[in-house]
Amino acid sequence: MTVTVANTGPTAATGLAVHVPLPRGLAYVSHAGAGTYDPATGIWTVGTLAASATQGLTLTFEGREAGLHTRQHEGESDEAH
Repeated sequence: MTVTVANTGPTAATGLAVHVPLPRGLAYVSHAGAGTYDPATGIWTVGTLAASATQGLTLTFEGREAGLHTRQHEGESDEAH
């Protein structure tokens, strides 16, 4: 699964963190991309994201249950615009 964040604001976003919990029925294997990811909390800490920039995180899971798995994500930043 790949998650991408984009800063469409006019200034850098600081303290950016995105909640990307493990989908039910899947087990964490690895991740690659910007920032850090904690599989125990599901928090991807991006840090600072420049204006008009994007960053991505690719998560690898292994299936523990059969079926279709979906996930929605939420993020926040210290910056207010």
